[in-house]
Amino acid sequence: MYRYEKMISDEKKKGNMFTEEQLQAIRIAATHGIDVLEEIYNGYRSRYAAAKDEDLHYELLDQMIFIVELAEQFDIDMCEMVSEIAAGEKIPFGG
Repeated sequence: MYRYEKMISDEKKKGNMFTEEQLQAIRIAATHGIDVLEEIYNGYRSRYAAAKDEDLHYELLDQMIFIVELAEQFDIDMCEMVSEIAAGEKIPFGG
């Protein structure tokens, strides 16, 4: 579970409910960020497993580490967005 998903769960436990529009905005952001990064990571992981060349292993490993770091930062950004939505500071889709 990503931190932003836990944050949504925690907000619901506090009694702060999200509208369907807000949840849709969060899902879209996640799909366009974390899910894409996971797909790219899995592609590199497959290439890493199949690679015979040690130099290529290191190159692919560097790329995989970079993608993990990007995903972690994106999760932090998602948490900020969820926090802003829960506080009523951000209205999804400019509505």
